[in-house]
Amino acid sequence: RYQGLFHRRQAEVAEQYAHLVATRILTPRKIMNEILYGRAADKVFDTIRRAVGQAVEKSVEFVKPVVFLTLGNEKYEDIKRFIIGKLTRIVPRTAKNLEGYMERAMDLERTMANRMKALTPEEFETVLRSAFQEDEWLLILVGAILGGLVGLGQALFMIA
Repeated sequence: RYQGLFHRRQAEVAEQYAHLVATRILTPRKIMNEILYGRAADKVFDTIRRAVGQAVEKSVEFVKPVVFLTLGNEKYEDIKRFIIGKLTRIVPRTAKNLEGYMERAMDLERTMANRMKALTPEEFETVLRSAFQEDEWLLILVGAILGGLVGLGQALFMIA
């Protein structure tokens, strides 16, 4: 009767777990901070610089000969570097405006809850086990103590 209660509550547990992850662990702010200041930041900003550089090149493509004649190659490259630098510095400030959009677009909580509900009981258990695996020894210890106390109580009841 009591076995499998955890699996019977899979939908409810999936909702709560997804809410916890979406509101405390994988928030849009934390994701943006990781993108802008984490390990991948250099690659992200290199991509931005490359994209802005290509956009500048494309915007002057038709008038490039005139630009080179009037400004010269060195001045053109200075202006291009200035534009790239300016846009690169703006990105972190404007990223805060993206948090609401990211939350709506990713809809992490609902996506995660739906995917967890669709897992088989074994897969579901594996996913959740990883969340408390570090403290698993404590759960085993508490279970052993409770089991021992119940066994002792039963023995005392049988003797009396």
